[in-house]
Amino acid sequence: MCDNTEDEQTCINEITNLNAVRAPKYRCEYMQGFVSCIGGKDCVTTLNTSAFSECSTESLLLIAPTNAGATLCMDYQAAMVNCGRTFDNAECLEVVKTFSDATAMQGQNCTTAACVDIVDCVAAAFGDTQFGAVGCSDTCTYPADGDCDDGGPGSTFSLCDLGTDCTDCGPR
Repeated sequence: MCDNTEDEQTCINEITNLNAVRAPKYRCEYMQGFVSCIGGKDCVTTLNTSAFSECSTESLLLIAPTNAGATLCMDYQAAMVNCGRTFDNAECLEVVKTFSDATAMQGQNCTTAACVDIVDCVAAAFGDTQFGAVGCSDTCTYPADGDCDDGGPGSTFSLCDLGTDCTDCGPR
Protein backbone atom coordinates (compact mmCIF):
# COMPACT_ATOMS: atom_id res chain seq x y z
CA MET A 1 0.00 0.00 0.00
CA CYS A 2 1.45 3.36 -1.03
CA ASP A 3 1.21 6.57 0.96
CA ASN A 4 -0.07 9.82 -0.50
CA THR A 5 3.32 11.39 -1.40
CA GLU A 6 3.29 9.44 -4.67
CA ASP A 7 0.40 8.32 -6.79
CA GLU A 8 -0.30 4.61 -6.53
CA GLN A 9 0.68 3.77 -10.12
CA THR A 10 4.10 5.45 -9.77
CA CYS A 11 4.68 3.50 -6.58
CA ILE A 12 3.68 0.21 -8.20
CA ASN A 13 5.85 0.89 -11.26
CA GLU A 14 8.93 1.74 -9.16
CA ILE A 15 8.58 -1.39 -7.05
CA THR A 16 7.97 -3.54 -10.12
CA ASN A 17 11.03 -2.19 -11.92
CA LEU A 18 13.31 -2.77 -8.93
CA ASN A 19 12.99 -6.54 -9.38
CA ALA A 20 12.07 -6.88 -13.06
CA VAL A 21 15.16 -8.89 -14.02
CA ARG A 22 15.36 -11.32 -11.13
CA ALA A 23 11.77 -11.75 -9.96
CA PRO A 24 10.77 -14.19 -12.74
CA LYS A 25 13.65 -16.46 -11.70
CA TYR A 26 12.62 -16.70 -8.03
CA ARG A 27 10.75 -19.57 -6.38
CA CYS A 28 7.05 -19.00 -5.74
CA GLU A 29 7.47 -19.78 -2.02
CA TYR A 30 10.15 -17.12 -1.68
CA MET A 31 8.16 -14.53 -3.64
CA GLN A 32 4.98 -15.20 -1.63
CA GLY A 33 6.79 -14.53 1.64
CA PHE A 34 8.54 -11.49 0.19
CA VAL A 35 5.34 -9.97 -1.26
CA SER A 36 3.46 -10.60 1.97
CA CYS A 37 6.16 -8.78 3.95
CA ILE A 38 6.41 -5.85 1.52
CA GLY A 39 2.62 -5.62 1.30
CA GLY A 40 2.48 -4.55 4.92
CA LYS A 41 4.64 -1.48 4.30
CA ASP A 42 3.87 1.86 2.65
CA CYS A 43 5.62 2.96 -0.54
CA VAL A 44 8.00 5.46 1.06
CA THR A 45 9.14 2.90 3.63
CA THR A 46 9.56 0.27 0.93
CA LEU A 47 11.60 2.46 -1.40
CA ASN A 48 13.68 4.43 1.11
CA THR A 49 14.70 1.91 3.77
CA SER A 50 16.10 -1.57 4.08
CA ALA A 51 12.61 -3.09 3.67
CA PHE A 52 13.65 -5.17 0.66
CA SER A 53 16.60 -6.65 2.52
CA GLU A 54 14.57 -7.27 5.66
CA CYS A 55 11.73 -8.93 3.76
CA SER A 56 14.17 -11.04 1.76
CA THR A 57 15.86 -12.24 4.95
CA GLU A 58 12.49 -13.01 6.53
CA SER A 59 11.38 -14.98 3.46
CA LEU A 60 14.66 -16.94 3.32
CA LEU A 61 14.12 -18.25 6.82
CA LEU A 62 11.00 -20.07 5.65
CA ILE A 63 12.51 -22.11 2.80
CA ALA A 64 15.27 -24.65 2.11
CA PRO A 65 17.13 -25.37 -1.15
CA THR A 66 15.27 -27.58 -3.61
CA ASN A 67 16.82 -30.78 -4.93
CA ALA A 68 17.63 -28.98 -8.20
CA GLY A 69 19.40 -26.21 -6.27
CA ALA A 70 21.36 -28.68 -4.13
CA THR A 71 22.39 -30.63 -7.25
CA LEU A 72 23.56 -27.42 -8.92
CA CYS A 73 25.71 -26.52 -5.90
CA MET A 74 27.23 -30.01 -5.79
CA ASP A 75 28.09 -29.96 -9.50
CA TYR A 76 29.20 -26.31 -9.39
CA GLN A 77 31.55 -27.15 -6.53
CA ALA A 78 32.99 -30.14 -8.44
CA ALA A 79 33.54 -27.93 -11.51
CA MET A 80 35.26 -25.20 -9.49
CA VAL A 81 37.52 -27.69 -7.70
CA ASN A 82 38.34 -29.24 -11.08
CA CYS A 83 39.31 -25.75 -12.28
CA GLY A 84 41.59 -25.26 -9.26
CA ARG A 85 39.30 -22.78 -7.54
CA THR A 86 37.83 -22.63 -4.08
CA PHE A 87 34.09 -22.87 -3.51
CA ASP A 88 31.74 -22.09 -0.63
CA ASN A 89 28.98 -24.69 -0.84
CA ALA A 90 27.07 -23.19 2.11
CA GLU A 91 26.94 -19.83 0.34
CA CYS A 92 25.76 -21.51 -2.85
CA LEU A 93 22.96 -23.34 -1.02
CA GLU A 94 21.87 -20.11 0.66
CA VAL A 95 21.66 -18.29 -2.69
CA VAL A 96 20.01 -21.01 -4.78
CA LYS A 97 17.19 -21.61 -2.32
CA THR A 98 15.53 -18.37 -3.48
CA PHE A 99 15.50 -19.41 -7.13
CA SER A 100 13.20 -21.67 -9.14
CA ASP A 101 14.17 -25.15 -10.31
CA ALA A 102 14.18 -23.88 -13.90
CA THR A 103 16.80 -21.27 -12.97
CA ALA A 104 18.87 -23.87 -11.10
CA MET A 105 18.79 -26.10 -14.18
CA GLN A 106 19.98 -23.20 -16.36
CA GLY A 107 22.90 -22.81 -13.97
CA GLN A 108 23.43 -26.57 -13.99
CA ASN A 109 24.03 -26.40 -17.74
CA CYS A 110 26.95 -24.06 -17.06
CA THR A 111 28.88 -26.51 -14.88
CA THR A 112 30.30 -28.27 -17.94
CA ALA A 113 31.52 -25.06 -19.59
CA ALA A 114 35.20 -24.14 -19.90
CA CYS A 115 36.74 -23.04 -16.60
CA VAL A 116 37.00 -19.42 -17.71
CA ASP A 117 33.28 -19.33 -18.56
CA ILE A 118 31.58 -21.17 -15.68
CA VAL A 119 31.23 -18.31 -13.17
CA ASP A 120 29.91 -15.80 -15.72
CA CYS A 121 27.55 -18.40 -17.18
CA VAL A 122 26.07 -19.28 -13.78
CA ALA A 123 25.75 -15.60 -12.84
CA ALA A 124 23.91 -14.91 -16.10
CA ALA A 125 21.54 -17.82 -15.49
CA PHE A 126 20.67 -16.28 -12.13
CA GLY A 127 19.98 -12.77 -13.46
CA ASP A 128 23.51 -11.56 -12.73
CA THR A 129 23.25 -12.57 -9.10
CA GLN A 130 26.89 -12.56 -8.05
CA PHE A 131 27.10 -15.82 -6.20
CA GLY A 132 29.01 -16.95 -9.26
CA ALA A 133 32.05 -15.45 -7.55
CA VAL A 134 31.74 -18.01 -4.77
CA GLY A 135 34.99 -18.81 -3.09
CA CYS A 136 36.19 -15.24 -3.48
CA SER A 137 37.49 -14.22 -0.07
CA ASP A 138 40.21 -12.25 1.66
CA THR A 139 41.63 -15.18 3.63
CA CYS A 140 45.07 -14.89 2.02
CA THR A 141 48.00 -14.14 4.33
CA TYR A 142 48.39 -10.78 2.53
CA PRO A 143 44.84 -9.65 1.65
CA ALA A 144 43.91 -6.17 0.44
CA ASP A 145 47.50 -4.90 0.32
CA GLY A 146 47.37 -3.53 -3.21
CA ASP A 147 49.06 -6.58 -4.77
CA CYS A 148 47.20 -9.55 -6.21
CA ASP A 149 48.82 -12.48 -4.38
CA ASP A 150 46.76 -15.53 -5.44
CA GLY A 151 48.85 -16.72 -8.38
CA GLY A 152 46.00 -16.40 -10.87
CA PRO A 153 46.00 -14.47 -14.15
CA GLY A 154 47.40 -10.97 -13.69
CA SER A 155 48.63 -11.62 -10.15
CA THR A 156 51.78 -9.98 -8.85
CA PHE A 157 52.70 -12.87 -6.55
CA SER A 158 51.75 -16.48 -5.96
CA LEU A 159 51.64 -16.48 -2.16
CA CYS A 160 48.07 -17.69 -1.57
CA ASP A 161 45.42 -20.02 -2.93
CA LEU A 162 43.49 -18.89 -5.99
CA GLY A 163 40.48 -16.75 -5.06
CA THR A 164 41.70 -15.86 -1.55
CA ASP A 165 42.85 -12.27 -2.27
CA CYS A 166 39.54 -10.97 -3.61
CA THR A 167 40.03 -7.28 -2.83
CA ASP A 168 43.24 -7.14 -4.86
CA CYS A 169 42.53 -9.76 -7.54
CA GLY A 170 38.76 -9.60 -7.94
CA PRO A 171 36.53 -12.67 -8.24
CA ARG A 172 38.27 -15.71 -9.75
